[in-house]
Amino acid sequence: MGDRWLLDANVVSMLFEEGCEDALTSAGVGGLALATTEKVIEELRRSRATNKPWAERLRAWPLPTGMVVLDMVIGDEASVRYEALRRQRNERRGAQGGGVAPETPLTLKDQGELTCIAHAAADPSLVFVAHDRNALWWAVHEVLPCARIASVASFVRLLVDGDHMTAAEASSLGRNRNLRDHLPTWWAERIG
Repeated sequence: MGDRWLLDANVVSMLFEEGCEDALTSAGVGGLALATTEKVIEELRRSRATNKPWAERLRAWPLPTGMVVLDMVIGDEASVRYEALRRQRNERRGAQGGGVAPETPLTLKDQGELTCIAHAAADPSLVFVAHDRNALWWAVHEVLPCARIASVASFVRLLVDGDHMTAAEASSLGRNRNLRDHLPTWWAERIG
């Protein structure tokens, strides 16, 4: 089996914000293996889709053909990794003066990120795609080999190269406030 691209909430919401969500549908129909986690879907539908012009489209979004939604199964490698990451996240916050106990529940955003990282660490066929500095750093430390991690820009290039997104759509996405200051050196030449 080839790579399956495991999308964090910020990747999907950025595509929706720029009106490029059809690229995910095209990618799924075109055979690009996509995945996300149940917690990411919950995050997208509950917290990311509030007071935004694209919120209604996101809440009504049918998952693309072939997109797998991963769940935690108690006792499997991903769930064990998730629990360790959750405790570590809270211990770090407590050490920073936040007074957070290790058993404190995580925010929905944190749950989405950590379930993705845990699944990517447990399954070598998954490539974790995110655009959150903290999530990417956590993944760099947890996912081996580190080549199993990709930025939004790299994922967009994959969509353009596979004819799932036009260069014009990608260029528009590159102007997104969350992406424009973090474009790779090849972006201007490759995407425009």
